[in-house]
Amino acid sequence: MLLTRIHITGSSGTGKSTLSQAWAKEAGMDYIELDQLYWKPGWVESAREEFLERLEERLQGERWVVDGSYSWCWPRIWSRAEAVLWLDPPLAVAFPRLLRRTARRAIRKEELWGGCRETIRKSFFSHESILMWQLTHWQGRKKRMRAKMAEHPGLVHRFGSSDEALDFLRRS
Repeated sequence: MLLTRIHITGSSGTGKSTLSQAWAKEAGMDYIELDQLYWKPGWVESAREEFLERLEERLQGERWVVDGSYSWCWPRIWSRAEAVLWLDPPLAVAFPRLLRRTARRAIRKEELWGGCRETIRKSFFSHESILMWQLTHWQGRKKRMRAKMAEHPGLVHRFGSSDEALDFLRRS
């Protein structure tokens, strides 16, 4: 039986967006990117109510893959999801990926969501640095996700790599 409503989560640099996009395309499912729903041009945050309305609208579909890690909206997603895939590679794998991705995006001035772009200054020399965020939140996120796995047995599945998660999806 093919899973039709999936949430793929994990810290930055774990491969969740790459896997989510690839699986949505392979399985013919809608791709829902939480960052795209949340961020407005110039890195302006959406009001939670506004974001949740947009998310609820997208979750009405029958076949979707949600990509993202905003824990405050998990109850909305998980109430409809058939499976939550937690990508949890070692920090020694995720951090170099995040570092390379962040540097590439900042140097090339790649557009992300709605005109948002990473900059060298903000990414590497700011208290808002995604790199510092990952290092300071890594252990806390792992602890929170382990607790969620215990609260939701059978729903949340932990994988050390995207390849393991992809094998699971193809077998499900």
